[in-house]
Amino acid sequence: MQYLNRSPPSPLQPSVIKKAKSLENTCDRNEMTDNNTLSQIIKDTFSTPVFIEQLCNSLINSDIFLEAIETIVASACKQQQEQIIELTVELDRTKSELVKVSSHLNDLEQYGKRKDLLIHGIPVKNDENLYTTVMELGNALGTKLNRDDFNAIHRLPAKRTGDKLKSTIIVSFVRITDRNKFYLSHKQLGRHEKFKNIFVNEHLTSYNNQLYFYAKQKLDKKRVFTRNGNVYLFIEKGKYRRFQSMVDIDNAYDQSSNCAIRMISS
Repeated sequence: MQYLNRSPPSPLQPSVIKKAKSLENTCDRNEMTDNNTLSQIIKDTFSTPVFIEQLCNSLINSDIFLEAIETIVASACKQQQEQIIELTVELDRTKSELVKVSSHLNDLEQYGKRKDLLIHGIPVKNDENLYTTVMELGNALGTKLNRDDFNAIHRLPAKRTGDKLKSTIIVSFVRITDRNKFYLSHKQLGRHEKFKNIFVNEHLTSYNNQLYFYAKQKLDKKRVFTRNGNVYLFIEKGKYRRFQSMVDIDNAYDQSSNCAIRMISS
């Protein structure tokens, strides 16, 4: 048998390896260049007015696209509407609670003034004794009072536009019965020449005072009065209407206007 003597393959020369790598890098660069060129072509094509116009026309004329948009918009609007309804309900509930709290606080404040009366029209005098003055008024009204029947009597600060010579006097009674008797008979002051220009009012809270004057402006002021700090409208003997808000007064005004219109029509 004849054996062939073969030499092992010679290793690649460094120069050959270098050329191969160079060729590989060139291919990679060419491929990247081609990709970049393709990307740029796509960008340029998609950015042309013609393509954009064609794309918009295709979308507008696509029922599937329009239905999808309508579904998305309708769903978003429905969610917003539901949220608006929830917030509206919550706001109304909060307003209702706020009205209740404000009304309760107003009632508490008015309760604290239940034994007070305000007297207007008494001129200021030097070294005046208001206790003596009020007791003199009480005697004129048939109510005998002494100093121990009062918690306090003093003048309130005069308003800037008011008459400083006739600033209001606040009278705080010890017993509410004395206060009520004094107030219920105060209209008799007009019968006395000395006291005919003196007026007595209940000590109202700021809110009730606003209601009182608003009712006198909107309605027949001769029928508007206060009792125990509340504002009322006289309807007929034994029948009154209490006002707790401006809305109540507006409703009474509308009702009276409608009644007047019906009477004229008939």
